[in-house]
Amino acid sequence: MTTIDDTAPAIPDDDKGITLRDVLIHMQHHTDRLDKKIDGVAQDLKDFHEEFREFAKGVDDLDMRVQDIEDAELIKRIKVVEKKLSLAA
Repeated sequence: MTTIDDTAPAIPDDDKGITLRDVLIHMQHHTDRLDKKIDGVAQDLKDFHEEFREFAKGVDDLDMRVQDIEDAELIKRIKVVEKKLSLAA
């Protein structure tokens, strides 16, 4: 008997010794392995989604701060231009 991996059920070495039960056991084993991998990928995706949401919130916050700074600078520039225009008039 041979095994595919350490956790897989043994497969008879003789092809005639393989039964439908052996095939079904192996199919179930590999289905379970795939289910675990899919669950792991789904959890990784969920974790990534949470991290990305936090990142996006940080980017939005930073963008708002930059916008506030730019708005303050714009107000200062407008006042300078208004002052220059009033002096020129």
